[in-house]
Amino acid sequence: MSRRQPHVTRTTVGWREWVALPQWRVGAIKAKIDTGARTSALHAFDIEVDERDGVTMARFAIHPWQDSSRDQVMVEAPLLERRR
Repeated sequence: MSRRQPHVTRTTVGWREWVALPQWRVGAIKAKIDTGARTSALHAFDIEVDERDGVTMARFAIHPWQDSSRDQVMVEAPLLERRR
């Protein structure tokens, strides 16, 4: 008896692509693609960390459009870990 393999749709991406972060109200931000990476990074500034209802939260600003400070977005999310 042969098993049918599920159909896999593959998407080709370049080294830089536009991605959306709808949960942060960011419709488009340029992302560098690194298929071998184990983590990701996002340039953030004006970072504040506090605890709310037993959960450590990070609040920070990002600029979705490079070289533009007019589109600043404030983001709030649970803090997962700290890095230098």
